Amino acid sequence: MTPNILFITIDSLRSDRCYGKNKSSILPCIESLIDKGVYFSQNFVSVAQTMTSLSSIFTSVYPIKSKNIQSNFNKISTTYFDFLKNNNYYTCCCVPDLYFLKEMSTTFDDQIVYPYVETTSHIHISDDLGKNILDKLNNFESSIPWIFYIHLMDLKDPKVGSSNFDNSKYGKSSYEKNLSIIDVWLGKIINKIDFSNTLVIVSADHGKYIPVNGKDITDIPTIQKIMSNGKKILPFLTPLGVKCFHIFQKFAKKTRERKLKSVYTDYEMRSFTNEINSNLYDEILNTPLIITGCGINSSKPISEMVRSIDIFPTIIELIGLKNNMSTKNGRSLLPLINGAQFDEIPIYLQSPIYPTKLNDTVGIRTSKFKYFRNREDQSKDIHLFDLQNDPQEITNVAHLNKKIIDKMEFFLNNIYDNFSEMESQEFSDQELKKIEDELHKLGYM
Repeated sequence: MTPNILFITIDSLRSDRCYGKNKSSILPCIESLIDKGVYFSQNFVSVAQTMTSLSSIFTSVYPIKSKNIQSNFNKISTTYFDFLKNNNYYTCCCVPDLYFLKEMSTTFDDQIVYPYVETTSHIHISDDLGKNILDKLNNFESSIPWIFYIHLMDLKDPKVGSSNFDNSKYGKSSYEKNLSIIDVWLGKIINKIDFSNTLVIVSADHGKYIPVNGKDITDIPTIQKIMSNGKKILPFLTPLGVKCFHIFQKFAKKTRERKLKSVYTDYEMRSFTNEINSNLYDEILNTPLIITGCGINSSKPISEMVRSIDIFPTIIELIGLKNNMSTKNGRSLLPLINGAQFDEIPIYLQSPIYPTKLNDTVGIRTSKFKYFRNREDQSKDIHLFDLQNDPQEITNVAHLNKKIIDKMEFFLNNIYDNFSEMESQEFSDQELKKIEDELHKLGYM
């Protein structure tokens, strides 16, 4: 019988918050999935930007080749959801109403598209969303194989989604506490799954900088509460309120940064960074990848470096279909899961893509080194980190290792030689406004 597929991505979920010494959430469901299947602790995305990253996962194509970016879904592109639909899969999704995902979901047989207003006001899985997901699972026909894709936004909220979990035993910060809430609902979803005939994948679009003191440097709870109440009374003033709030945020950030620098190290200060910048540190690129069910035997975590573009080629091989997607850059991880020899492939990295320009930083990561520099000029903003001796990426050793930089440039040039780069798109003022509003909603601007 053809296996079903449950594929869940959790926005902003870091690998080290699911497994290891940095985990402070209560995660019995995630731990159970890891125990039953395979956990790739060194899975990396190419870009820390939700839609650009998800596009790479869905197409198994690096962002420099894909025409799907944060602000655009190219309807002529082929995703693996299309591939599965063409192979008689029933396709269903549960996604926020962000433009890219909303447009992509129109090709699915069924969908839940839930409103995502902003990071501080949206539907959580602990609301009706979780119940709607369970209802969908209950109504799938057993005679037809299905893929159910779910993307959750709960970790974007700087507040704890449920007062019952606002306790230190569920995590050190609101991020960890919200992850504990998600885990409870993952448990309810998993209880509906027949593991003998369902492949379960849990991953993320990108990671996140998590403030070392558990507090977002731009969070202003008093003003946010006033805005939330004012929105209900005088909704027409909301746009003005949002603009004023962003001005307050910028002022608060500068003031707080000065105070924090006297208390925390440079590495700890990095935890207060917004992920949309030119740096490509592991905190925002290392995401979890759990694969279980459908005959996968229990396995210890795999520490070899893998790429998010490898996820769907792995799924396709596990369910026994021939992968004839001609544009894929990823490869199946099944040999690695089975313990076979598996050569490492360097991963391409880039900074996020904005509406009016391409990314300004590109790089390469291997298991030993991380290299990134200015996209236009390879002599500018050069960073090289010895990951084996400096896993926190603190000391830039670029000036000491010209041979290694030359090797990393060789890897980078090979990728560029094989793929034509995206051109910047032209947008009207109205389109730019919509894109900017969505980036604000996601906390990127």
